[in-house]
Amino acid sequence: MSSKPRMRGTRFRRPSTKKQSKERRGEHDAPTSYLEEAPIDPSQVSSRILNALEHLGTQRFALPPFSEHFQRWIKDVEAVLMEFETKLPEMADEAYRVTVQDRLSSLRDLLGKQVDAEKTSSGETSKILQELRTFELELSKLEHEYRTVTYEARKRHEKALEKIRNEIDAIDKRRLKLLRKQPSIVERILQRSRAKLDASTSALQSKRAHLDHEGTLLQNELDELRSNYEVKRGHLRERQELLKAKLDEVQRTASNDALEVRKAACQELGLAVAQTVERSSKRQITPDADNQ
Repeated sequence: MSSKPRMRGTRFRRPSTKKQSKERRGEHDAPTSYLEEAPIDPSQVSSRILNALEHLGTQRFALPPFSEHFQRWIKDVEAVLMEFETKLPEMADEAYRVTVQDRLSSLRDLLGKQVDAEKTSSGETSKILQELRTFELELSKLEHEYRTVTYEARKRHEKALEKIRNEIDAIDKRRLKLLRKQPSIVERILQRSRAKLDASTSALQSKRAHLDHEGTLLQNELDELRSNYEVKRGHLRERQELLKAKLDEVQRTASNDALEVRKAACQELGLAVAQTVERSSKRQITPDADNQ
């Protein structure tokens, strides 16, 4: 069974339309009204500027070095003044500009001197710290020497004292034997036992006196060693304390964040802003009064 080929009909074609160009659509879509910018309130702007200057004038910094803090801070001050001059250009008259430039120039000089002093003090601090470490080593060496000579003196005298004590013990034992021994008739007649006992007693007293003298010599030597040690240590301590005081002074100078200088500068700049705003207000009032 054979199949007949199908007849294809004509396809439905949509009428072609030209696309509207973006430019034409844009003509219809464009808004017909424009937004008007809100008027600037001079009092609000000047108030904001004055508050910002007051805040910058009381700003404290962290730990030194302060050179980077100073650079950032003065840029912030300039940015605040630039905002005032941009928002209210008509108020930044010649008197204002001269005053501001003078104050900023003076401020840069003062902060620059502070940065230079900070750099100088950094070198001085390193030098002083090195000297202090040297004194610490000398004190440690002095302490070690004192302990060594004291130990040697004690050891030397103790050896002599021990020898004398042994001699005293030997004499004391002989004397005890004489006391316990029964003298013979001849010894009693010649009083030899008595003479031996007296000699033993005299030797014992002599050795004990020698023992006391040796102890005195030891104490005198220890006292002299201690005195010399205290004098030397006192000199080192005195020089060390002077260096520490100098270090404190140098660090106190280096750790100065120039708060008073910056505060005074911001007050002067704020006064310049307030005065130029006041002058501008008077200029606006005067023509009105003349017209009346």
